[in-house]
Amino acid sequence: MKYVGMLVFLALVLINCTHQEPGSLYKANKSYNPDPVIDSIVPKTAIAGVSDITIYGKNFSEDNKKNCVYFKSTLIEPISSTPTELYVHVPDVKGDSVLVRVSTIGALNFSNSVYYRIDPAFIEYGNFGKNDNIKRIACDKNEVVYVLNGKSLVRVNTDQVQDTLCTISASVVSDMKIGGDYIYYVRKNNYLYKVSLNSGEEEKFVKAPIKIYSIAFGEDNIIYLGGRKSALVSMDLDTKEFVELYDYSDFYFFAMTVYEGYLYLVGLDYSSREYKIIKNKIIDKTTLGESELVLNWTQLVGNTDVTITDILFDGEGNLLISTDSEEAGMFVLSKDGIVNPLYGGLIPSAIIDMAPGNDKFLYGIKKTGADEEQRVLRIILPVGNAPIYGRYQ
Repeated sequence: MKYVGMLVFLALVLINCTHQEPGSLYKANKSYNPDPVIDSIVPKTAIAGVSDITIYGKNFSEDNKKNCVYFKSTLIEPISSTPTELYVHVPDVKGDSVLVRVSTIGALNFSNSVYYRIDPAFIEYGNFGKNDNIKRIACDKNEVVYVLNGKSLVRVNTDQVQDTLCTISASVVSDMKIGGDYIYYVRKNNYLYKVSLNSGEEEKFVKAPIKIYSIAFGEDNIIYLGGRKSALVSMDLDTKEFVELYDYSDFYFFAMTVYEGYLYLVGLDYSSREYKIIKNKIIDKTTLGESELVLNWTQLVGNTDVTITDILFDGEGNLLISTDSEEAGMFVLSKDGIVNPLYGGLIPSAIIDMAPGNDKFLYGIKKTGADEEQRVLRIILPVGNAPIYGRYQ
């Protein structure tokens, strides 16, 4: 009897320790749709929260609601679906190898896994801190970024390592651009200054017939000079000869750029007290066409407290507009004449100056908060920047 009792006890222990498998979702008699398959994703990389991509494969549903696209653990419903294509807006998920999978209702398993690169729309760049006083920015043909930090002209290489090129004499700089092997800057007086990118030597280059507030390089080694209630002037960098191009005595210009045969200017129209973007056709080195209105910014935003700080063109001819708005620092004026916040307003802080990179990067100075802390941003432009005059002269 002792042995029988022992055997009963062991049997009970074995029964209680047996692993019970949970009920499976698989039903032996149920039919399932084929599992989805991802063949490729186009384009090869995307921008988080910005890009739309196409997932090519097979066995997807034609019903958007029956397709579940996962970026890591973030679930997105496609914008449109066919059995072989899913058109998807990329969520705000970033990484060099983001796991992408598709699940289709009616299929038993997930698709195969694909690792996909998703870049952030922008990053803080150059390791600047809250004690820095960043005023102006430029970028050379080697993607070295020059930042005016107080009076120090700081270089930031592509590894984001800083060194100081020189200390300039000016405490106020209203514009700064690269031309050839020099940085040219103006300080709201009659002089154009330049600093050698090689030696860091500063020079009071030339005296202009106007007080210069903004500059832009054009073709044929020409630099355009804009002022306040004065004529628009050009200068040949080789001969230092000035030409008065157009009477803008009612304007105060604080930004300008050249694009496809036109000089674009941003300024305050004193006659109407409105901020405007205008343009003049460049006829030749000494002649401009009539003034043409591009955008009445004041009428568009209805708020004179929000002003434009700079303008540039992207690689598709859209006009990038930076502003001092804390709600949306950058806007895009499309070739169709429509204005929208860049990337739907993902860049919320004021951008007080911009500089185009050489490929898909745009650099800007961000100003944020009550204490107006400044940082450098590197922003991705998928279509790149328009050609920049001056930088390769």
